[in-house]
Amino acid sequence: MDGLILENVRCFHKRHEIRLAPLTLLVGENSTGKSTLLAATRLGWDLARGIIEPDFNEEPFGWGAYDQIAHFHGGKAGRAKSFIIGFKRRITVPHGSRSSRRESDAFLVFEATFRQRGAQPALVALCWRRGHSEISASFEIEPKKVTITFKPERKPIIVEPQEFSLIGGEPVVTVFRKVLSRQPKQVSSSVAESISLLHAIVPWSPYFHFRSRPYAIAPIRTRPQRTYDPRRETPRPEGEHVPMILASGDAAGDEKWARLHAGLQEFGMQSGLFSNLDVKRLGKKETDPFQLQLAIQGPPVNLMDVGYGVSQILPIAVDCLTSEQGQMLLMQQPEVHLHPRAQAELGTFLAHLVRTRRNRFIVETHSDYLVNRVRLDIRDKKWLKPEDVCLLYCERAGAGVKVQEIHIDDQGNLLDAPAGYHRFLLDEEKRFFEG
Repeated sequence: MDGLILENVRCFHKRHEIRLAPLTLLVGENSTGKSTLLAATRLGWDLARGIIEPDFNEEPFGWGAYDQIAHFHGGKAGRAKSFIIGFKRRITVPHGSRSSRRESDAFLVFEATFRQRGAQPALVALCWRRGHSEISASFEIEPKKVTITFKPERKPIIVEPQEFSLIGGEPVVTVFRKVLSRQPKQVSSSVAESISLLHAIVPWSPYFHFRSRPYAIAPIRTRPQRTYDPRRETPRPEGEHVPMILASGDAAGDEKWARLHAGLQEFGMQSGLFSNLDVKRLGKKETDPFQLQLAIQGPPVNLMDVGYGVSQILPIAVDCLTSEQGQMLLMQQPEVHLHPRAQAELGTFLAHLVRTRRNRFIVETHSDYLVNRVRLDIRDKKWLKPEDVCLLYCERAGAGVKVQEIHIDDQGNLLDAPAGYHRFLLDEEKRFFEG
């Protein structure tokens, strides 16, 4: 995803098109829509993959029912009658082609529209658009039918619901293609021509494909334990699975574990949190309980006996290092309980993964230390270029919020920071000197 589209979603009034970069940092006061942006990113991915009944309350996000999701305008306007979640993805247009001259042809746009059905939001339309070309599908419940429309100059195709099955997680455009191939009598032109149009709108190879689902990390991770019992490694936003990943990796002792252990040790030493991590078995079998021990200055100690910040950052570091290459991770306040030195080093850690593993991150943070380290890494040409980073400032605006991108130059300078950015810190500093 290279951009997120929100319209009438929670505090996002009207239409917002928000740029995303390999490393996107969300800053601003509380309750300004940062967590909503994280949740909407995962929802947009699910919808594009063909999930027509997304979970708006999947951990670690909880959006509630329709009345808590659709924006409330106030007054006579009341609550929005519909809302949209979507995204933009830049695609490669062959050099010299006529379409390459139009900026709109450089982006593939996906949008999903929801209306209220009972207490819950229900999907009523999907749309893929590139330039002036468009494929859309509208869903009706009574009577049940799906209408597929091609623009420009294509008559709609009515599809039986059982033929428009999105079960299996296929991209919606792939389903469109299958439906067309089974509906030759309902296509105004030849099937081949319609499929050719579909290729023009959605060039899925090599320009468009999906990587692993965005993985969300909760703002507060699970509390450490003195002793762990082996169990399944089911990923959870709070990081409950991480001790088992470490234990099974230690037991395997393979190259994968060596890379993970080395990555953790490097981050631990650079951040000043720990110099080594070991798994201590309390028996001879893999099914026996185990402990996590850390070396700081001196002999190893139990995870329970070190600062709380270590147990809060360990799940994040492990999930980052074990994620699939290219996977997007969504983080809420990863700096919780960390000393400023560790907060800053976390910025370099994420930047390094962007460069070496092509991971993408959207990070909600209140840490100037993390943001400033990313700026310094840009200045020092260590890992990132200015275009690799998107710093988004979220602030309240009337009954909604607005999002402004703060650009960073190649020296790490903030070029167009709005008045509200750092206003509180500057006012406090001014009070200190005046006092």
